[in-house]
Amino acid sequence: MTRAKRKKIMLLSGLAAITITVPQVISLPIYFTKLNNDTVNIDVSFRSPNSSIINNALGIDNSKASNADNNLEIIKPTDPVIPVVPPKEEIKPAPPVEEPIVTTPITPEVPVVPEKPESPLTPGVDKTNSQGEGSSIVSVDTVVKINLPGGESMNVPVKVKHKLADPRHKFGEEDNDIINRVPYINNDAPEIVEIEVTDEIKKAVSKPVRDHLKYMLVERGLDSWRNYSGKPLSDIDWDKIELSDNALAMLAKGMVIDYTNAKIDENGKLDSFSYSPLNDGYNGVTGRMTRDNKNRRLFGYNSWYVRSPKDIEEGNFTGWNKEDVKADWKVFGLEDDDGIQVYKYTNPDPDPSYQKGNNAIKVILDAENVKGYGKFLSFLEKYQKAGKTIHSFVIRNMGSEKTGSSQKFKEILSKLPNKIPQLELWFESNNTSSLIALRGKEIDELAFYTKGNSLVDEWVLNPWAIDKAAYIQTVDYNVSFDYGPSVKPATRITFNTLGFDPENYKPGDADPFHDMNKGLRMAYLVRNNEPIFQGGFGPGLNPDNHEAGNSYPSGLDLSRISSLKSLKGLDFLGRKLRRLVLYSDTPAFKMPIEEMEVSKFFTVMHLDEPEDPNEKRLKFNGAVVTKLHLTGTKGLSSTGMQNLETFYREIGKKIFNKPGGKIIVDKGNTTLYNQLKTAGYPVDYANPDDDLIFN
Repeated sequence: MTRAKRKKIMLLSGLAAITITVPQVISLPIYFTKLNNDTVNIDVSFRSPNSSIINNALGIDNSKASNADNNLEIIKPTDPVIPVVPPKEEIKPAPPVEEPIVTTPITPEVPVVPEKPESPLTPGVDKTNSQGEGSSIVSVDTVVKINLPGGESMNVPVKVKHKLADPRHKFGEEDNDIINRVPYINNDAPEIVEIEVTDEIKKAVSKPVRDHLKYMLVERGLDSWRNYSGKPLSDIDWDKIELSDNALAMLAKGMVIDYTNAKIDENGKLDSFSYSPLNDGYNGVTGRMTRDNKNRRLFGYNSWYVRSPKDIEEGNFTGWNKEDVKADWKVFGLEDDDGIQVYKYTNPDPDPSYQKGNNAIKVILDAENVKGYGKFLSFLEKYQKAGKTIHSFVIRNMGSEKTGSSQKFKEILSKLPNKIPQLELWFESNNTSSLIALRGKEIDELAFYTKGNSLVDEWVLNPWAIDKAAYIQTVDYNVSFDYGPSVKPATRITFNTLGFDPENYKPGDADPFHDMNKGLRMAYLVRNNEPIFQGGFGPGLNPDNHEAGNSYPSGLDLSRISSLKSLKGLDFLGRKLRRLVLYSDTPAFKMPIEEMEVSKFFTVMHLDEPEDPNEKRLKFNGAVVTKLHLTGTKGLSSTGMQNLETFYREIGKKIFNKPGGKIIVDKGNTTLYNQLKTAGYPVDYANPDDDLIFN
């Protein structure tokens, strides 16, 4: 082995072990590969976790800032192996074709019951009637915002051509009852077509990157490291390192190189692992958050920053003062020990946006205080009769273990005024069934908080509970697991499951599912541009006009309506469900054979993707279910067998694939018995014990 080769191996081995810790980053691996007399290839990679918390706020990626939940387990990367010579691209064989679900052929006499087709995920017949049809491209003079080390920034003038954001398309009159009464826009940022990249801009953009790399590699003590030619890093002429072709191409699109994630590529030029928008005016996510904070909140502030758990719990808002005025309200029966607080908020800023909240009265009920809970209905009646106005209501500790299930919050919510500027509801359990009492109430700002786990799938939202709520708070802090197990921070709730209540299902009507389907349409399409209906993964690239690209609540809870056994009659507009919750009062879940035929399990819940071992896709409330009882005297068609396959072996795998798990059929139904036996299902005839009801 030559001396030069040994030297190169020793250098790479040393670099693989070095880590420099700096503020705002986790690790900074440095790799030296290709070099001649003028250039050195340095890869400086700053990696920050998506769920990092900075000053009690969500971590915001500079190029794609988002407050969408990203709660996947962070897998720590292993030390990368940096080859001297790039290997040839490996040609991978095509993946094997997944075999289709095999079902046993059935006898011809079993009829095929067609399912009602799903509606397309489009605005319907009114789609072409969009406001301001035809996108406008305009030339403007603006600035490039360049972030500098130390938290400062500088602006450089630039000429830009950009496409104005399209107004949100209209929906037909049939959707008037489920559209937002105060139209909501998710992203109004213009899209950059091109910018004029001048030498001045190139120099301004590259200088902080070069300065930062030089500081990190030389001034912080790494000048003793040498490149392949044997020269120390301090000998590098940093002014000769230019922007890479990729950095220039990104700049032409309006994306600026981020010095905190900078690297020097194989050609000795500046590049980065992340890029920032040209300026804040082109960042659709932070723009939405700023707009919501200033215009949609009762106590607004002009910033995209989220409120910390401390501010959420204490009711603090930037720029606002609060004063205890409970003494002025004791005339309505309030006492010092009843757990009811009254505050007045003021803001000295003359901005018209803040005047709606100036001198606003907020009333807070601690539902754990039995005395306050018991008199709250009387208080609501007395103050309204006196002609007083309360602008904000806060109800804490709903569903607390201390008070159990005896409290009836549905009654309290129903007695609140029909027009409310702000309402905050704090849940200590996942029971949200009382929310249906808010249907039809014009709430300007509605927020849901908890000090428990805000991210579990058990949080269920009935779309009709917020049908007249103009804005549902989705900016505040919501990543509860970043604190230690002994800390319970206040967080906003993420709803990734939709649900319905008995009043939404009307079996005596010509269309029993009308209310439920309108609710699904509200969540999946008509108001899907709003973050509250985007589940845990947030918006797509065009959230206001291409709803199919947005995320959505991927679970459905039907357990509050005990008579519903499947997805029959429901229209999911082409959306897929990952999770389903049903009700059963017996260990053998009963379903008529005819309903299995039209259950839509295969259409809506079959997924052509790897199974998540930690996901439980089917749950039952009520009894502990171990068996499926198909009632009736017929066999199943091929469609019915597909639905059964999806229900029993796919989504119900963790329920039925256990000792004692099986399908039972009515005595005398030898057709279905033999059909299931042939298809490999564990099957038996029903006996009286299967019908034991568990209360």
